[in-house]
Order: sequence, then C-alpha cells, then structure tokens
Amino acid sequence: MAAKPTYEELEQQVKALRQALSEHGQTVESYLKNENNFRLMFMNAPLPYQSLDETGAFIDVNQAFLDILGYTKEELIGKNFGDFLHPDWTAHFKENFPRFKAIGEILGVEFEMVKKNGDPILVSFNGKIQRDDSGNFKRTHCIFHDITEQRRTEEALRKSEENYRFLVEHSNDIIWIFDLSTMTYSFCSKSVETILGYTAEEACSASLDVIFSQETKKKIQDAFGKIAIGQAGTDRVLIEAEHRHKDGRLIWMEINAVLQKDPAGQPVSFSGVSRDITARKQMEKEKQELHAQLLQSQKMESIGRLAGGVAHDFNNMLMVIIGNAEMAMEENDPSTPAYAQLQEIFTSAQRSAELTRHLLAFAQKQTISPKILDLNKTISGMAGTLQRLIGENIQLIWKPGIDLLSLKMDPSQIDQIIVNLAVNARDAIAGVGTLTIETRNIVVDEACCMTHEEWIPGDY
Repeated sequence: MAAKPTYEELEQQVKALRQALSEHGQTVESYLKNENNFRLMFMNAPLPYQSLDETGAFIDVNQAFLDILGYTKEELIGKNFGDFLHPDWTAHFKENFPRFKAIGEILGVEFEMVKKNGDPILVSFNGKIQRDDSGNFKRTHCIFHDITEQRRTEEALRKSEENYRFLVEHSNDIIWIFDLSTMTYSFCSKSVETILGYTAEEACSASLDVIFSQETKKKIQDAFGKIAIGQAGTDRVLIEAEHRHKDGRLIWMEINAVLQKDPAGQPVSFSGVSRDITARKQMEKEKQELHAQLLQSQKMESIGRLAGGVAHDFNNMLMVIIGNAEMAMEENDPSTPAYAQLQEIFTSAQRSAELTRHLLAFAQKQTISPKILDLNKTISGMAGTLQRLIGENIQLIWKPGIDLLSLKMDPSQIDQIIVNLAVNARDAIAGVGTLTIETRNIVVDEACCMTHEEWIPGDY
C-alpha cells in the first residue's frame, strides 16, 4: 500500500496544478485572441470572400462580399450559390462545381451574379478546396474580383477597334503608316489597290522609286525630313504629289500626315491619309485653260474694237477715193493712159474696201445666226474676193467636193474663216505660189479621237 503523501508533497502538487491551469488559461486566451484577430481580418479583407459546403450552400462570407452584392449575411448563409447567379449562368455552376471539388482549385472562373438591387455583376473567382485529415471535402475557400467595368472597357475597346477597322477597310482614301527606319510603308489600307492598282502587300514592300517619280520622291522626302528633325515648326504635313499607278498612269494625291514619336520623343513614323484629287486637278487645269481663253477673248475683243475703229475711218476715206475715181473715169476716154491709171486706183480701192468690210464684220458684236448653208456655193461666191486678197502672184485653185453635206453655221463666220485661211496662206507663201481650197466629206472615227481628245466621232 502506497504511503500517503506528506503535506509538503501535497502542497507541491497543488502548486503545480495551479501553474498548469494558469498556463492553459493563457493558451486558451491566446487562441481566442488570435481567432478574433483572424475573424476581424477576414471580415475586413478588401477582397470578397465566400465559403461553400459540399452542396454549394453558403457557409460564410465576409463584409466585402456583402458590400458588393448588397445582401445581409442572414440572407445568404444556407442558401445555394446558384440562386444568386444570372439565370443564364446557373447551369454553368451546376456543371463546374463538381469539377472544382474534384480538382481542388480554380483560377479565373467567371460567373455573372445578380445584386440585391437586380443589377448584374461579372466576377472572376479563385478558390481552393479544404479537406479533412482523411482527404474528404470539408469546405471551399474562394475570393472574387469584380470585372464588370473591366469587361465593359474591353468591349468598348473591341467595338472601337472594330469601328476603326471598318473605317480603314472601307475608306475611299488610302490610310497608311510610313516607317522612317526602313523608308517604306509598314501599313496600307485596301483602298490602295482601287486607287493605285497595288495590293496592300505590294505597296508595303515597294520602294519609293516604284510609287513616285524622282521629283515627287524628293518633294516628299524633303517635307518629311524637315518635320522629323524639327525644322518645319509643326508635326503635320499637307502636300499634293503625283503617284505612279501600277499601270504607269500618274494619279494626283493629297497627302495629309502627322509625325509619330516613341516614348523617348524620337521620330519613328508618319501616319497619314492620301486622297485621290486627280479629278479636282483636271478641273483646275480646265479652269485655267478657260481663264486663258477668256483673256484671249478679251484681248481679241479689244483688237476687234481697235480694228473696227480703224476700218471705219479707213472705209470713209476709201469711199471718197472710189467716188472721185468713178467721176474721173467718167470724164476720161477709156483709151487714154489716165483712164487705165484711174481704173487701177478704182480696183485697188474696191479691194481695200472689201478688206475693211471684213474688218468691220470682225469687230461687230452681232448675235450668231446659224443657217443651213451650201459650203461650195458660199466659197464660190468669195472666189473673186479671195483672189484679190491674196494678190496676182498667188494662183487660187478651187476644188468643190461632190455631194457635200450641208453645213449649219453663221454665214459671216464662214467668211471670216476662209478670209483668215487665205491671209495666213498668202503670208506663208510670201511670193509666187498656189493656194488650193478643197471641200469634201470626212468621217471621224474612234481611232482619230484617240489622238485628238477634243474631237467627237461622226460625219463632217
């Protein structure tokens, strides 16, 4: 039988028990304190947290979860996670939750949940499965990120890129990027094929010598170079330049470009738009030609007024000469030398009067009155006048055409045309020669019009 402990031994045992109880109390207090700290950290964590049981029902959530979705904790605990998803996503959860439990981890799995106020929210989950010592499912631990705004931004960016791509691909202008390091196009829109005949790939691989003449190439290089080195005082360029079409034709383009720089501020490329202005340049050319014609017309009008004034005064003097010559001839016998001289004066004065009449007709501003004319008959009636006009040293040969088409024109214009031709021929001959005037029908076909753009096919 064991001996009874002494008083001192009992006192030591009691003391040891008290020490053990004190240490245990401190341990329990420390555990409780740590649990409270972890609970505070869990509830105040910035990322939403949830824990589900094996059926998918909520076991726990933190305050961030409640704040984002707008529910109270009592409204969630015990409810199935799928009940808070958008109807289109419930099947997705039922299908993937068993996989999550089997795999033990998920990263970036997306769901569309519904807030208490009815607003949808797109979230991305990361989570792990907690298991017991036997490896059996115990609970889930998941956090999620609200990616609603991120997806809206991505969708807006996608639509913006889609819109810009549509604009670039369907623009009538050529949109391009010119790389300064390679001095070639790094991008060209599809419209380059419509305007210049090159595919986008051909345009990007072509050198400047292929697309531009040497003069145009230098013009563009000078403009780009001054901007790139900062001498132009601007980052933009607007110039007009001829481009060489793949078939060799020259196409006028308006180039509107801006310099692009890297983060260090170094020039790397030009981005721009080139517009076909060939039609506009043609209109400008025609406008200039019309302006020149107007100036010439005004010049001829001034000459006409001057010629009219001179011809009028000269005609008055000729009438005096002709009148006096006629009276003198009446007073002299035709057989006398004086009569022959008077006859010469009279004939020369008549010829001069004919010329003054043409000058007066040229100077008159009368309305054009086209008539159906027999050109042969009109020229035949002018033969005598033309012979006197060109002089005795030039023989006039008149060859009227057979079955000549009728002509609709003002008779005075015909007179002016024939007289001008005769005078020009006389001046060109400058001595003895022959002037042949011939009429005939001709047919102007498409082949003739190829070399004479102003001609129109038809019978003339």
